[in-house]
Amino acid sequence: MRVLTLPLLMMAAAPAGALPGVQALADWRPGLWQARAQGSNAGAPQCLSSPEPVLTGGGGGACQFTVIENEADSAVVTWRCPGRSGRTSVRRDAEHLYSVHVQGLEAGRPFGHRSEWRRQGDC
Repeated sequence: MRVLTLPLLMMAAAPAGALPGVQALADWRPGLWQARAQGSNAGAPQCLSSPEPVLTGGGGGACQFTVIENEADSAVVTWRCPGRSGRTSVRRDAEHLYSVHVQGLEAGRPFGHRSEWRRQGDC
């Protein structure tokens, strides 16, 4: 098992906006993404330039990521952002379709959710 610690600033240098070293995100591309929380309707599409909001449950800014598990179609990433930290499991179900489980702490309070993210096209 290889563990990588990656600051957010390195994400800009990654091809097509993917988090460097995360195999499950190898085909991730910037664009219009729609999330569907488990047990609910799809939310409004979001224009994303990086997978960071997907991995951190919407938070972000100066985050550091550590890759815990790294397979071709699944990964576990821990992350730490100012005021937030957590663990995310991501599974690539199909091209541009991911199942994501985020758990974390924000301001000392726990949060968690499961969602499906699907790329809708370009922004």
